Amino acid sequence: MALRASTRSTVALDIGSYEVKVVEGRQTSRGLEIDRHAAIPITKGAYKDGYMLDEKEVYHFLNKILEQSQIETRDTHVTIKTSEAITRTAVFPDVEDGQLEAILSNQIYDYIPTDLEKYVVQYKDVGIIQEEDVVKRKILIIAIPKDIIESHLHIIEGVGLKPVMLDYQSNSIAKLAQYSKILNNKYVVKDSTFLLVDLGYTSANVTMLENGAIQLTRVLKYREGDMVGIDTDLLKMPDVFLKPEDSQKVFKNVIGNFIKANVIEGMEDLIRYYTSQDQGGKIDTILLYGGLSNITGIEEIFSEYFNIPTAGLRDVVGVFMRTDMSKYLNCIGSLITEKEEK
Repeated sequence: MALRASTRSTVALDIGSYEVKVVEGRQTSRGLEIDRHAAIPITKGAYKDGYMLDEKEVYHFLNKILEQSQIETRDTHVTIKTSEAITRTAVFPDVEDGQLEAILSNQIYDYIPTDLEKYVVQYKDVGIIQEEDVVKRKILIIAIPKDIIESHLHIIEGVGLKPVMLDYQSNSIAKLAQYSKILNNKYVVKDSTFLLVDLGYTSANVTMLENGAIQLTRVLKYREGDMVGIDTDLLKMPDVFLKPEDSQKVFKNVIGNFIKANVIEGMEDLIRYYTSQDQGGKIDTILLYGGLSNITGIEEIFSEYFNIPTAGLRDVVGVFMRTDMSKYLNCIGSLITEKEEK
């Protein structure tokens, strides 16, 4: 399978609890060109954890962002993040795809013991592994509530767009890494293990990639609500606010405590599980992106706690965009699809 975007312009949408983001892009001879983009804040409480709590407000802001970005393309990919998604990894015999689908259908309740009539279930081939000299195939199972998917399809059609693909955000960022092969002009995706952490407004999405393939993924909802009372305007203040040494210490302590309580504890569980499953497995780099990744000094909080090199994910080789792409990475990744190589 080859990863590439369509040569025809395609729209990608990312509806979040803080912002709605949109890009329009196409595959060219030099790579993935992002021709248009926009991001606008959404009314607080209108959208949260994949659910449209105020559909009229979401509809209003979708119309507004399409008008602001001057996007006329209708074909649309939507990337979704929700803690209601169920993700599991499973190991099966290395058989043909048709046989594998039959095995998965028969054994799916062993991995997702719930009412599957309420979910849309997808499978992703993670790769071949060897267990006791037997070749097997590792599969990532993703189940997303049908009502979340249906509400997105409904509202996308409602604003005059044509939904072509609904993507899960961990899959979006994984496709982008595989497509690029090099992140930040220095981190080679092949033969490396990354923890990609999307620090959103009400939750963090953690995706573990090994050789570009998803190993684990989890959405960590912030237990203390929207930024634990930290005024988001404070996060946007100029650096002059942070120059006094005392102010820097207080600011870092507040943010550090928040991150440790709401993100790092969940990451520890993922890392522990990964290293227990993969003897000798280690994380090479933590890459941060999303709105809160722009906070001064946030990389140090992660690197000091985990003793793992940490950086903001700011550049993706093979993607061309006339602005900082870091907050649009999920959108950009959802433009990429798997196509049969000829």
